[in-house]
Amino acid sequence: MGYAYITKTELKTEYNVKKITKKIREKALKALDDEIEIMNMYLSNKVYFITIKNLNKNEVVDCIDNIYAKNTSALIDVVNYMLKEYNLPLVTDNDFIELTSA
Repeated sequence: MGYAYITKTELKTEYNVKKITKKIREKALKALDDEIEIMNMYLSNKVYFITIKNLNKNEVVDCIDNIYAKNTSALIDVVNYMLKEYNLPLVTDNDFIELTSA
């Protein structure tokens, strides 16, 4: 699809250093790998919009979009984080969650 790279000048500016050490190089490679992983999730349609609804009152409690997740477990973690904010019961793998891509 393309290339992922950063120039030496950009690397020095990004990390505010004069010399590129092994540690800086490893951080930069990790950042590039993370960017590629995010792009792959986007291209694989693994970007989600989460809506927490109170079905008894038919109202939206909260919502968030642009959630990048590799698997259902990661989405459940995000949903549970949101539910904790409202002191609502948490979901488990056995609970019903409707998953649709953003």
